[in-house]
Amino acid sequence: MTGVFLDTIVICSMTGIAIVISGAYDPSLKLEGINVTVEAFIRGLSFLPHGKELAPVLLMSSLIFLAFTTILGWNFYTEKCLEYLIGPDRKKVLFIFRSIYIAIIFIGPYLTISAVWGIADISNGLMAFPNLFAGIFTNDTVLVDYTSWALRIFLLCGFSVGFQISCQQAFMALGQAKISLFMACLRKLILLIPLIFILPNFFQNKALAVFLAEPVSDIIAAAATTTAFFVFFRRLMKGKTEESK
Repeated sequence: MTGVFLDTIVICSMTGIAIVISGAYDPSLKLEGINVTVEAFIRGLSFLPHGKELAPVLLMSSLIFLAFTTILGWNFYTEKCLEYLIGPDRKKVLFIFRSIYIAIIFIGPYLTISAVWGIADISNGLMAFPNLFAGIFTNDTVLVDYTSWALRIFLLCGFSVGFQISCQQAFMALGQAKISLFMACLRKLILLIPLIFILPNFFQNKALAVFLAEPVSDIIAAAATTTAFFVFFRRLMKGKTEESK
């Protein structure tokens, strides 16, 4: 909690005050993101010898430490949440999570500022969605808490459905209606129903096992559909190339 207070209340407030006092927020300057803060530091340190050259270096050094501690903090929080959901003994799952987390860190610098903030806002909003959604139907706090916990697990791999639907519709567009129909049934019928009965045999928490059936079926179906589409598309393009020869 101390870290959150120092980061959000103290540092962010001081940065905002510096920007306002220096006038770096002026829209006519057409500055965005970190450039606004750099301009504020340049103006604020201009009374020092070489202040204009010192300001970007000082700000960049501060950002390095702030970014590094934020990366560590978010990783710690997320790992603890994941351990709460799956148990602290699932070392392979934690290793996979850490690998994905590190990969995202390398991808992040190549995205635009608006994209990064957009992803961050959506992710933070999704964390509140289960509670808000459950609160629509009941005022029972116990039921709301249980529903929000269940929804987080149920929707864990919901993003992968987009891959499956896209590839499934592509099969339909290419005249492969039978394959498209099979892929449509794969997630909800072929995978989900058996998994609801199979997974509880491997978990002590039976309710958790039932809810996990949805994200597991989502990710398996998405991987299978995407792989099948790329294999089919590659063969299709290879056939077209041979025909053109």
